[in-house]
Amino acid sequence: MSNALIDGIILEAEEKAKKMILEAEEECSSIKEGMEDEIEKSISAEERITALRLKQIELKEESAKKSIDRISELKKLDCSYNLVMKKVDERIRSMVSDGSISKYLVLLIAEAAIGLEKKSATVSFSKTAPVNDIMLRQAESMVKEISGREINLTLDENYISEIGVVLTSSMKKVSYNNTLDTRIRRYSREINKIIQDENAR
Repeated sequence: MSNALIDGIILEAEEKAKKMILEAEEECSSIKEGMEDEIEKSISAEERITALRLKQIELKEESAKKSIDRISELKKLDCSYNLVMKKVDERIRSMVSDGSISKYLVLLIAEAAIGLEKKSATVSFSKTAPVNDIMLRQAESMVKEISGREINLTLDENYISEIGVVLTSSMKKVSYNNTLDTRIRRYSREINKIIQDENAR
């Protein structure tokens, strides 16, 4: 076999080998790029998932903190309300003890009489803070002065357990509860509003 033929075969083989190597390198490069893209996408997706999880944790922590702050605020308000009620109770006991509750009871009777809007009524009271005829006449005068209406008040033979008064119409169909406990419940919203405003300062 001539040298020219052998050289041609070798050259052709070398070219084919180079071509195969080039194709293999291109394929490897393509595979590598594809893998890098996939890895980058996977990392990006994992980063997004991690960021989302961290955000969820932050939101849960923020929500938990708000709940704790709210519970703390409610406990503070509740403690303040109980303290106010304790002071009110101490003040009432002091007024009962020194007799000054009588003037306050006259006001309660007059207020209840105006609210009842009847010409006559019986007045129930507690043994702890008694009411007498003189106080009824004072309340009648107060009703006349404030509303211009006249009312005839009489003492009820039945006692109530709470300090304050309950007025009942002569036909016993309508009553007006003006005991101190009822008044406190009646104005509890206003009391809480005052406490909230004070704590906000």
